[in-house]
Amino acid sequence: MNFPGWKNSEQSEDDLDQLVERAQANDRQAIEELLGRISPLLYKVARSVVRSDSVEDVVQDVRVYLLERIGQYEPTGHFLGWVAVIARHAAIDSIRRDRTRLSRHIPLKDDENPTAFEEVIAAPQADFDPDARLALQDILMRLSPREREMVIMHYLSGYSYREIAQIKNLSVKTVGNLLGRARYKIRDYLSR
Repeated sequence: MNFPGWKNSEQSEDDLDQLVERAQANDRQAIEELLGRISPLLYKVARSVVRSDSVEDVVQDVRVYLLERIGQYEPTGHFLGWVAVIARHAAIDSIRRDRTRLSRHIPLKDDENPTAFEEVIAAPQADFDPDARLALQDILMRLSPREREMVIMHYLSGYSYREIAQIKNLSVKTVGNLLGRARYKIRDYLSR
């Protein structure tokens, strides 16, 4: 089975299967060699799903997962396919964790200094005012789940329209429309 990122294409599946068997028997050298051989695949999958600053974390999570569960692999399937699925799931879980880390918030509106939503929401997280936590949550909860997800991914996590479209399997135009509707609802709420 040939996967993108698998550098050692001349190595047969039989060699890989033997290496997996040795790793399942807790052969330390086999485990190290196996992790080294699958690293290009792990990086390729992680880079295709998460932002570059999260790739190392995803790869490390997958390595730990594989070390803990190598014994659960059934040799009836393709090992690299199993690894690729685990890596993709770990990358998606990483995105979900990032989304739920909305623990710091920003001031949304100040009577003395009203600020445009785009400027406020794009402020560095270090500048978030803890007192605005409920206000931001209230505004986000007024959006549909899809709109809320788009706002969090774009404005709080820093993903581009194109990255969101790839992650969520949407068109770039759909992402733009969802963010436009969300901005309209937020402006309407803030103008009250």
